Amino acid sequence: ASSAKEVVMILGLREQKILASIIDFHLKSGESVGSRTLAKLYDINLSPATIRNVMSDLEEFGYIEKVHSSSGRAPTNKGYKFYIDSLLEIQRISQRELLAIRKMKNLELSNSAKLLASMTSHTSFALEPNILRERLDKVELVYINSRSFLAVVVTGSSVKTKHITLTREIKEEDLRNLSFYLNSVFKGQILEDIEISSEVSPLRGETVLLQNFLTQIESNIHIEGSESVIDYLAKSNADLSSYRVFNAKEEMKSFLEALADKSEKDKVNIVLGDDLDSEKLKGLSFIFSTYNKGSSKGMIGIVGPKRMQYGKIAGVVEGVVNYFGKSSKGREDEES
Repeated sequence: ASSAKEVVMILGLREQKILASIIDFHLKSGESVGSRTLAKLYDINLSPATIRNVMSDLEEFGYIEKVHSSSGRAPTNKGYKFYIDSLLEIQRISQRELLAIRKMKNLELSNSAKLLASMTSHTSFALEPNILRERLDKVELVYINSRSFLAVVVTGSSVKTKHITLTREIKEEDLRNLSFYLNSVFKGQILEDIEISSEVSPLRGETVLLQNFLTQIESNIHIEGSESVIDYLAKSNADLSSYRVFNAKEEMKSFLEALADKSEKDKVNIVLGDDLDSEKLKGLSFIFSTYNKGSSKGMIGIVGPKRMQYGKIAGVVEGVVNYFGKSSKGREDEES
C-alpha cells in the first residue's frame, strides 16, 4: 500500500478536487457519478473530457471504481481513506447543537452517549477509562454488620463499590485496621499491579475477597441507538454475526479498548471498518475521540455506515467530547 507521503505526490490539486467531488456526490446520493454530472454540479472549471481523463487516472491508482454496468464511478476504500486523511474539513457545530450540549447538566458518561445518538441519529458509544490502569487514591471499608461490609475503591477517575459478604464474623475495629493497612501500603499504586498478601495483612480471609474485587473491576460501556446500525446491517444483508457485535457488550468493549489504544490523542479519529481485522465490521465507519481522565483514557463516538456526512458528524463528536472532558476536569478540580 502507498504511504501517506506517496499518496499526496500522486494526487495533485486537480485530482484531489475531482476525487472530493466524486465522494461528496456519493455521500449525498449513494450513486456513482460521471464526468458530465461533475462538470455541471461542481466548480471544477475543466471540460468533461479532461475530467474523464483524471477519473481514469484515479481509477488506475485505485481511488475510484466502476460500479456494475454504469459508466459512472464511485470511491473505493482507498479513496475514502485519502478523503478522510487529507481532504476532510470538520464542520463547526451549529448554535442549536452547541446549546443542546451545554444543557447536558448530568455529566454521567451514559448521558453523553444518549446526546450523541440523538444529535447524529447514529449508534453511539461511550467507554469508561480502563480503571485497572488507574492509581489507587484510597480504599474505604464500611462496616455493615458482623458478616458484611461495603468496599469502596476510589481512583482519579471513578468510585467503585462492592458489598462483600463473609463466612465468619468480623469486628468493626478489625475492619478499620484492615482499611488503614491497605491505604498505608497501596495508595498510589496502579490497581492491576496490587497484590494483597494474606500473610501480612491483618485479616487473611477478607484480603482474598478484596483482592478478587480489585482484579475484577471493569470499565463500563454505554451503547445508545443500536437500532440505527442494526437497521443498516439488515438493509445491507449483513451476516448475523455482525448484529451480535452490537448486542454483546463485552465483545464491543474489548474491541473499543483496542481501538482507543491505537488512536491519536486530542483529535477526532475516523476508522473505516474495512481496515479493521473483522469481517463483521466491514461497510461501517467509526468516528470517535478519546479523553483523558486520571491516568487512563476514555472514548466517545459513533458507528454508522461508510456513507455518512463525516465532516458534520465529526464536528458533533468533537463538540460533545470537548464539553464532557472539560466539564469533567472542572468537576474533578472542584472535588479535589
